[in-house]
Parts: sequence; structure tokens; C-alpha cells
Amino acid sequence: MDITLPGPWATHTERLREADLAMAEQLGAPARSLDPSRAHATSLSKLCDMLAPRAEDPEVVDVFVTGLIEISRSQLEHFPETLFWDIDFMASSLLEGSRTHDARELASLCDKITKTQARYGRCSIIAFRYTHDFSYGFDWAKWVLKDPTNRQHVGPFDEHFIDYLLARADELADLIANDDVKYPKLPDGTPRNPFGFSREPEDELRLFASLAEHQLVPVESWSVDTTPRWREGFAERREQHARNLGIATRSTAKKHSSAS
Repeated sequence: MDITLPGPWATHTERLREADLAMAEQLGAPARSLDPSRAHATSLSKLCDMLAPRAEDPEVVDVFVTGLIEISRSQLEHFPETLFWDIDFMASSLLEGSRTHDARELASLCDKITKTQARYGRCSIIAFRYTHDFSYGFDWAKWVLKDPTNRQHVGPFDEHFIDYLLARADELADLIANDDVKYPKLPDGTPRNPFGFSREPEDELRLFASLAEHQLVPVESWSVDTTPRWREGFAERREQHARNLGIATRSTAKKHSSAS
């Protein structure tokens, strides 16, 4: 269904529609949502329609829409194998941040997110396969848990955390260049998996669907108003689900066996 946006958003209606069509064409199907209650991710047009009442400054709206389109394009370019494409909460977080930051700062943050995707994606030395750990907060929850006193008030799409991810990308690149045991050099075109469970598409699909069904996703990014969570030990519980699904690798099974 075509959407005509209100007020200062109206001038971006066609841009958003074209971005939605380009994404569907590249994926070959509607973008999938991790939301257990629906199949498809919210389109950019619909997402902006939902968020339109939250911003009326034309400059902020222009920067936000441009940033959202660029983030989506970057994700498609660097993580084309991503299975779940929800960015609802990322979008609402960026727009909420515009209330305390000006349009220039919002543009800078959007640019940093696209750079983060490029640093970790298929064209980089890191070469991760999906955006899931970033989009659904697993990276963020792990980071907060290491220093909750200083980090619990930092959101999963706040600039402070994005800056950490960019710095961490430099660290990982150095490890890979030195052929680290956990992060070795890989043949071109080989996706990286440092985890103790399979991340082949069929296994990733089953695992994340199970996590969402059991409410074990740190950031339910299919909602614009979700509350991010970090306390529940999401990394360990994800590994447990992987074992339950029979997709744990031998190294993970051995690690938990020796620890028990």
C-alpha cells in the first residue's frame, strides 16, 4: 500500500518508496522480520510514517531520512546474506537522539553506523555474514555486561557504543592480520564464525527464531518502543539454545562438558 507522508516528511515519500523497491528487488522477496507475530520487516516508508509525529524540524527529517536510506543500502551491500532486517528500534533511537543533538550530529552518527557495517561486512578482513548480533543487541548486551556501572545507560545505537565498535574493528583487523587463533586469516569469500555454533543460514534462521519466540533477544528491534535488555546472560542462553537445536560445534560442546 502506497504511503503519503505528512508535513516535512512528504518531500521524501518518493525517495523512501524507491529505496523500498530497490531493497525488495535485491533480496528477491520482502525483507523478513524476527517478530514472532509477523513475517515481514517494516518498510522504510511505513517506518517513517510511524515515526513522523516525533519530528517536525525539516532539517532533522531530511538528515534522518537520508541516514536511514544510507544505513539500509550499506547493510544490503555489506551483509546481503542477513536473514532478518528489522531496524525499527534503531530508527526510533536515532530520531529520539535528535532531540538532544543537532542535525549535524545525527548525520555524523548515521555515517558512523554505515562505516561500522563496512568495517565488519563481507568486503572487510573481518567478513562477518549477518548484522544480527548488532541489530538485535547481542554485541551491545555483552559490552554492557562487562562494565554495567558505566555502560548500562548507553543504548545499542548510541554514538558511544558505535565508537566502541569502530575501535574494536581495528583491534580485530590487527588480530586477523597476525593470524590469531580465534580470528585467523580466511580465504576470500569465506564468512567468519568465531562462535561455538553453526551460523549457516538454515541454522541461523532456526536459532534466532527460537530465541525470539522465547523472548531471549536483547533488543527486539522490530518494535520502535522496545526496552533493550542486557542482564539475562544472552550469550550463554544463545549457546544453550544452539545445543538444544543440535547446531553446537564440537569445541562448544567440549568447553561446556569440561566446565561442568
